Amino acid sequence: MELTLLGTGCPSVDHKRFGPSNLITSKKTKVLVDCGSGITQRLHQLKVSSADIDALLFTHLHSDHAVDLYQLVISSWHSYRTKPWKIYGPKGTKKFVKKIMDAWADERKLRVSYESRASAKAFDIQVTEFKSIGSLKIKDLNIKYFEVDHKPVKFAYGFCFTSKNKKLTIS
Repeated sequence: MELTLLGTGCPSVDHKRFGPSNLITSKKTKVLVDCGSGITQRLHQLKVSSADIDALLFTHLHSDHAVDLYQLVISSWHSYRTKPWKIYGPKGTKKFVKKIMDAWADERKLRVSYESRASAKAFDIQVTEFKSIGSLKIKDLNIKYFEVDHKPVKFAYGFCFTSKNKKLTIS
């Protein structure tokens, strides 16, 4: 299991640090934690296709952690993603994702009809909102999520990833 810091910046623009985002990879799995500004550029630099990401986990819904969500989705479609997006996050994530997708619905419809790609599965987004604590399994990664204090945000989470004998915590 490996952690790659894709961005460590905050809301202030920083072309060297980009917005908050992490990539956790194992032999079988690629999971993103947050999608701050510049995430698709960082993935491209690493030669990781957004089409191959298995899931996106949001720690919380501050703008700097979520601003490039639509860019991530549309770029995965341009990269021929053939599977739905699985997004996990705090209470409010379903509403947030729906509003983002609704905002771009007309533009997306034009792109899809004009480009006639074989699959539009990248736009099939399955959102699961976290309870206060719990666990997920994504391929060979076991993930425990837990509430963290990030005032004034009411719902914020940390994650503990395990795979074989390795353990990684993001909080």
